[in-house]
Amino acid sequence: MAFRAAKKVRQAIAFGRHLPFRKVLRRLELAIRRHLRDRIPAVGSLLEASALATATAPPRPVFPPRGGIQTDVDGGLIFTVLGSEIKTAGTAIDWSLAEISTSPQLSRMTMHYMEYLEEVDDAVFVDIVEQWIGANPISTPGSWRDAWNSYALSIRVVVWMQQLAIRHSRLDAEIVV
Repeated sequence: MAFRAAKKVRQAIAFGRHLPFRKVLRRLELAIRRHLRDRIPAVGSLLEASALATATAPPRPVFPPRGGIQTDVDGGLIFTVLGSEIKTAGTAIDWSLAEISTSPQLSRMTMHYMEYLEEVDDAVFVDIVEQWIGANPISTPGSWRDAWNSYALSIRVVVWMQQLAIRHSRLDAEIVV
């Protein structure tokens, strides 16, 4: 038993010697907080309440909206992605983007960022977001490559939150919730 504990200590030291001291202290602090939270419910609820400050509204955009990504043409949309134009019939988007020949994965990921939502009106915004949700379930094989790629997801979440913050008062209540 003592041998196993000594081995764990040696492994922790070998791992920790390459970490900055402040990170080691932060890990220790988090371990203590978790221990207290799990062992003493009253202390745990105090720690949780003080650690989690929730915002009253989604974050507002920091930068002005990008322009020139999306254009309305003849009842459809044209998206300019990495120098290529993606044309749609109405607002129906083929998320596989089969017609893209140059840099297909990067183009697909860029479409999944959804930065072009900054340029569309409220009805098109809702339509595209609902369409994306319906067409891109996380359970689809290979969805992690484009639609659910961690980078694309991080950009899309910020865009959606910022657009919801801007459009909040103009959208139906069931959409904003």
